[in-house]
Amino acid sequence: MSNRSDRIPGSSHRFGRQVLGDGKFALGALSGILLCLVAWSALGSSFARLPPGDLLVFIPSVVALVVAGVSALISYNAFLEQRRARQAGTDPEIVVHFGQRVDARELVTLNLTNIGAGAALDVKLEVEEPAVEVARYQLLTNVFKRHHPFRVILQGKTIEFSLAMGFNLFGDSTLPPFKASVAYSDIEGGRYATCFTLDIREMEQLGSHRTVETRQAIATESISKSLERGTRQLDNLLVDVSDIKDRVHRMELVAHKTMDKE
Repeated sequence: MSNRSDRIPGSSHRFGRQVLGDGKFALGALSGILLCLVAWSALGSSFARLPPGDLLVFIPSVVALVVAGVSALISYNAFLEQRRARQAGTDPEIVVHFGQRVDARELVTLNLTNIGAGAALDVKLEVEEPAVEVARYQLLTNVFKRHHPFRVILQGKTIEFSLAMGFNLFGDSTLPPFKASVAYSDIEGGRYATCFTLDIREMEQLGSHRTVETRQAIATESISKSLERGTRQLDNLLVDVSDIKDRVHRMELVAHKTMDKE
């Protein structure tokens, strides 16, 4: 489970971006001006005392003001949509989760994945060490030590830590849940902070069988070792045969000498 915060307040959003950047101030000012003009035209001209023919003179001005107001509203809505689309393109989201190595499914990994839109910059990971002796789990990478910040994690990319073999994390002393906090920024300078609670038990029922590539590598290594043993045995046999030949040759020489003496 995770608790993702909004942008950290005061990090990079100044008054100009908060008030003027979204167009609300400009829309309010324009609407106020248009309403003042309409009120001035209506009250200052005393419509009730004007002949019907003179009222036609003010109709184009009123229509123009109404059209200007409608155009301002349409433009404001279009601006908001463009702003949302632009923010969606620069809104990274880093999640911390467990995974499995593709080439060794029995190996559990700790992953940082950018599932948002846009690159995450200056990614800082802090993992809280559980109140147990983590050495008993034979960690391949001690993720509980402070890690240097990552400069960038691109959209859709994952950083993978090899945590430990699955059979070392489970059993009578299963690794307890722990918290992982990650902080990062987007390309516009906005800061984000996220906290996750990770439980290794979610990986307990997943398949931990060896992949085809792993089995092939193990079989190749086994064949190589068997060939090495066979080669050594053959070398020993050749040595034994050579010794037998030398002994037979010496025995033949002794026999010939004996026969010559007789």
